[in-house]
Amino acid sequence: MRELGSLRRFACAILLLAALPAAADECAGLLVPDMPLPQLDMATDLAYLAAITPETYARHRANAYPKLSHLEVQLPIARDLLRSAEDFDSFRNKRDQAYVQYAFAYDQGRLRDYFAQLLPLARADAYDACRHSSGLTVRIVRADRDVAQMLVSWHATAGETPTVSLKDFAVTGASLVGAAPVTLGASPVALLFLRNLDVDLRWTATTGSRSSSEWIPRFLPTAPATRPAGATCADADKVTRSLLKHLLERDAKPAELAAQSALLKKHSNSVRQLAERAVLGEEYRRKFVTGKDLEEVIAGLYQRVLGRKGDAKGIASNKVRFRNADFASAALTFFRNAEYDRSFGDWTVPDTTVAYCPAPN
Repeated sequence: MRELGSLRRFACAILLLAALPAAADECAGLLVPDMPLPQLDMATDLAYLAAITPETYARHRANAYPKLSHLEVQLPIARDLLRSAEDFDSFRNKRDQAYVQYAFAYDQGRLRDYFAQLLPLARADAYDACRHSSGLTVRIVRADRDVAQMLVSWHATAGETPTVSLKDFAVTGASLVGAAPVTLGASPVALLFLRNLDVDLRWTATTGSRSSSEWIPRFLPTAPATRPAGATCADADKVTRSLLKHLLERDAKPAELAAQSALLKKHSNSVRQLAERAVLGEEYRRKFVTGKDLEEVIAGLYQRVLGRKGDAKGIASNKVRFRNADFASAALTFFRNAEYDRSFGDWTVPDTTVAYCPAPN
C-alpha cells in the first residue's frame, strides 16, 4: 500500500509537470495575431517574429494563411517568412537573416514583451492575466518615428497597496510631454513622448521599491524622407529662426537657437519634430490655447501647422472629433496627414519654402 501511495504521488507529480508547458503554451498562443493590431509598421512586424517559438510555430504558421494573407493584418515580413519556411529551424534562420537585413538586433525576450504591449487592450490584458503578471503594466497605443504614446498603470498583488509612488523618472531617446505622474494605480495614466530620430526610447523609474525599465525599439521608416518641390535648403540657424517665428510669433532666443540648431546638425530631430515640440510646449499653449474656444484653437492649428486658413467644413468636423480630446492628440493629427506630408514633409518649415537638408547617412 505504501508503494502504491508513492506511485500515485509520483504519477501526480508527472502530470503536474506535464501540464506546465501546456499552460505556458496557452499564454504564448495569445500572441498569435489573429485580430487587427493597432500598430502596423516594420518594427512591429520584426518584433512579432520573436513571439514565434518552436512550441507555437505551427499555430503562427497556420494563422499566416487566413489572417496575415487575407484579412489585411499587415505584417508582410512575418507573413512571407512563415509561408516560405518548411519548419521552425528554417523559419529561425530566415528570421535571423531578416534581423541582420534591417539592422534590428535585439534580445528576443525584450522584443516579445514589446509586441505583447502592442496588442489590443483586451488581448494584452488576457495575456498578462494568463501569466499572472503584476506590478507596472504598460500598453503602447502608438509608436511611430516621432511619437510614442503609452498607458501605464499599477496592478498590486495581494498584500500590496493599490497605489504606488513613481520616482526617479528618466527618459532617453525622447522627451516627455508634460510632467511625469507622481503616483500610479489601477486606472491607466497616459504618457506622451516626442521621440528623437532613429534611436531606441527608454524610460526608467522607481515604482514603490521596485526599479522599472520600459523600452521601445527604433522606428524603421518604410521609405526615405523627401523634400516637397520648391523647398530651398538653408542652414540650421535660419531654419530654427524661421520655425520659431512662424509657430510662436517671436524671434529665437540665443540659447534655444544654439540648442535646436544643434539637434538638426546632429540629425537628432527633424524639422517636423521640432515643430511638434514647439506646438505641444507650454509657450504655445499659453499664447494660442489657454482661454481660447475650440474653434479658435483649431483655426490656429490650420494656420500654423498646415499654413493655410481652415475651411468651414474642416473646422466643423474637427470640432466634433476633438471636443473631448486633449490638445496634444488634436495637434498631432495636423502633423500626421497627407496634406502636411505633401506640403512640408519632415524637413521644411510649415508655411515656408525654408528647408533643412541633412547630409545623407
